[in-house]
Amino acid sequence: MLKTALLWGVVLTGLALATYPQPAGLWLFDDPAHLGKSTLGSDLVETGTHTAAAGIVAGDGAVLDGIGSYYACVHGLLANGGGIYVNQWTVLLDIKLPASSAGNWVSLFQTNTSNANDGDCFISTDRKIGISATGYTSNVVQSETWMRLVVSVSNSNFYRIYVNGVKWLEGV
Repeated sequence: MLKTALLWGVVLTGLALATYPQPAGLWLFDDPAHLGKSTLGSDLVETGTHTAAAGIVAGDGAVLDGIGSYYACVHGLLANGGGIYVNQWTVLLDIKLPASSAGNWVSLFQTNTSNANDGDCFISTDRKIGISATGYTSNVVQSETWMRLVVSVSNSNFYRIYVNGVKWLEGV
């Protein structure tokens, strides 16, 4: 079986319109003995196999996740945008996909805490980013290349994907 893996670093913030809030969480993966250790916020809860890896620059940590492996994040963000859910938020991921993941779907995150439905952002088999509900990028992800991915959401208003500071998707 082909092993799909994802290297990543994560920052999660609650988005308040016209303001720049402090991050709710920051995970750098710099401690090989405790990869889910938080720099800010709660530690990540690990499921599956996670292996320490080299990050973007020397001395920078990252993690290689095995197939079906994931981290659960208790972000502590309060409901916003109306209702009981976090409807306005931004997540930043530094990711690098190995060539061995080509032709496989890669789920970047899932917002359903019981994991009872499909993920909420993917890299597709043809290396485009998104989901069917919002559309997919026309640009494609290159294997073995670090990229900074930002997904910014204000439900009922926008779903935006940026890669290395360039907007790749204005979701529907």
